[in-house]
Amino acid sequence: MMLKLKTSSRELTKSEKIILACAGILGTVFLINTFILTPLNKKLKPLEEDIKRLEAQAEGLQTISLDIAKNEKELTDLKGKYEEASKTIPKTDRYPEVIVELEDMAIQSKVKIYNSSFGEVSVVGETKDEEEEKQKNDDEVNTEISPISGLSTFTVNLTLNGKFNDLMAFVDKLENDNRILEVQNFTSSKEYSTLGIVYYIAGSNEKEDYDFNNGSYGKGNLFE
Repeated sequence: MMLKLKTSSRELTKSEKIILACAGILGTVFLINTFILTPLNKKLKPLEEDIKRLEAQAEGLQTISLDIAKNEKELTDLKGKYEEASKTIPKTDRYPEVIVELEDMAIQSKVKIYNSSFGEVSVVGETKDEEEEKQKNDDEVNTEISPISGLSTFTVNLTLNGKFNDLMAFVDKLENDNRILEVQNFTSSKEYSTLGIVYYIAGSNEKEDYDFNNGSYGKGNLFE
């Protein structure tokens, strides 16, 4: 007697189909995660660390840039203050600048400068013998004019013409000038007046340096 085996060909239920679909999706996700995402994450991790390190460096550089900008502004402010102070008591005589300033003051005060003479620069507190000895040593070493060291002065003597009130206005401008100076020996007559002006110099080892190709200091005719 032979037994017949019967096979069933029934269709899957809806729940079984859902289970199989979920199993397929999970399997696909597992394969993607194992063979694609995990290796990428391993490669990306060092890159993320590099990005964080570069961001930290960028923040540091930004801070340095801000400090540099702040220091530059402070340096500019200090430079401006130094330039203002150097006008008050410059390191060198600045003869041409003095000539132009005197011209401008005279014009503004309606005063005529007929004659002017500039005295030699002398160090404050230095005796005449010391000055002569120093000048002698300078002549032996170098024929060029040596820079002045220490607080020094030089005198400008002016011969002026103008009304008394205008002359007083000229003196007032001198006394209110930014540069430190001293008005001395003012004498006035009907035709001419004379005036002595003592200018102060801070003194330094710098030599006077004027670029006469640019600007107009000292180029005007003082007697016109």
